[in-house]
Amino acid sequence: MANMRVFQIQKGEILIINGDKQYSDTVENFKLDSELTLKDLNEVIYDNYQECCVVNKEFKEYPNTEFEGYIDNVDIYIKAKVEREYVPPEEATLEELKESKLSKAKQEFAIKRDAIRWVQVDETHTYGFDCASEDITNFLAAYTFLDTQIEKSNTTMYKVWLDKENKGIVELNLEQMSKVFDIVRNSQFEAYAWLEQIQTKIEGCQSKEDLEAIVLE
Repeated sequence: MANMRVFQIQKGEILIINGDKQYSDTVENFKLDSELTLKDLNEVIYDNYQECCVVNKEFKEYPNTEFEGYIDNVDIYIKAKVEREYVPPEEATLEELKESKLSKAKQEFAIKRDAIRWVQVDETHTYGFDCASEDITNFLAAYTFLDTQIEKSNTTMYKVWLDKENKGIVELNLEQMSKVFDIVRNSQFEAYAWLEQIQTKIEGCQSKEDLEAIVLE
């Protein structure tokens, strides 16, 4: 069965069908999309199923090259209609951009806060310590237990990064754990201070250009 081919104008509306492609709109909008005048065309019924061509209520010879051409060009009209009807998204307000920037800053802060800290615990060993919330909880439990022991020479076993790819359990004494505690705490304080500084800068921005100038690193 041949693909349906229709060109129709009725009651100020136009319909063009070429197989599975279809264009429909008002005649005035079609004139914009096609750059055609459609002079003297008030009503048209043209389709290949009935092999009919009726123009302004008068039967005309079928097929009609003019209407066939319109049908062949349906892709052009569809594309033009899409472009004509396209409404660009509303530009984000400064406040919305600030919220987005602050959200990204908080993501960067979380990376800084939770990053592995590499600590040289003695003259020969440097280990990596996980610093996400649950890791801090585990570390504090081990550190507090060790710090509250009467005999301060005691040690604890703790899982660390031996290198960038491998983990292992090592023995650490109170002095070493205290060093780790201080380094991790200070570096996390620095991360919090960085976030507060960035947040202040973001809140103080008076323009989108000011906001774009803030580097999150």
